Parts: sequence; structure tokens; C-alpha cells
Amino acid sequence: MLFANVVDPLEDTERVTFTDGVRSGDALRAADGVELTDIVIEGVDDKVIEGFNDGLGEGLLIDVVDTLLERLGDKLIDIVDEGLDDRLTRGVIVRPVEAL
Repeated sequence: MLFANVVDPLEDTERVTFTDGVRSGDALRAADGVELTDIVIEGVDDKVIEGFNDGLGEGLLIDVVDTLLERLGDKLIDIVDEGLDDRLTRGVIVRPVEAL
């Protein structure tokens, strides 16, 4: 289940860049090399995020969400609707979290 938690895009955050490996279920890494198991993707829900396919790559969302749920069973998973634009192609905003 994804938890709604829309945040201000101007807050101090890091950007995760998705690689082709994501589509095959590989672990994601933050731009600074932090493993995805150490971060959360903040936001609304997968239906809203589907509108971001132009930025993330068509069909990528479902694979990403499935991978997150599989690998982060004890973490809060959130995807943020923060107005992705041309400056944030193929990426989303993330921030460190602690296990639930």
C-alpha cells in the first residue's frame, strides 16, 4: 500500500535516477549511491504517478512500484506528486527514512 504524503518540491531533497535495470527488477540507487532500501519516495499514489510516464519512461511505474514493495517491506513507500518537469526527466524526489 502506498501512503499519501505530498511534499513541497522546494524542500531539500535528493533525486533518484532510474536506470534500465529497474525494468528488470534491479535495485535502484540514489544519485549519490545510497541504496533504495535507505530512502523513501514520497507522494500520492500509483494512479497519479502514471501521469508522469513522460518523465519516467512509458510503463516504468508499475515495475518501479512492484520493485519497491518487494524490496522495502519494512519501509514506508511514498511517491510524490511534486510537478515533475523537463528538469527532472527520468527521476523522482526522495529523502532518507527509517524502518517502520
